[in-house]
Amino acid sequence: MPGGVLDRIAFHNVQDFSKESRAVKILYVNNDGGGFADYVETAEGTSVRAFFAERVPHGQPHDYLIRVNRQPVAADQVLHEGDRVSFTPVKIEGAAS
Repeated sequence: MPGGVLDRIAFHNVQDFSKESRAVKILYVNNDGGGFADYVETAEGTSVRAFFAERVPHGQPHDYLIRVNRQPVAADQVLHEGDRVSFTPVKIEGAAS
């Protein structure tokens, strides 16, 4: 019977599924302090600026060399599956200028 309870439930489930955001897996290389590298997931459509703010909340982007796939990038570049993202500080605390 069209418009019945089952049709509304099926439509509701399809609608909810389409709203889910997908995750992309990237290699995150953090060269700050002891440094580390790990595969992490982030939401599809995440910009480099948003990823930096999430991962280095205490830092300022102008204090880091930020690269995607070993190349300097614009802050609004969107991250994609398999990207290699690295944050390297350009200033070392305690070092003489």
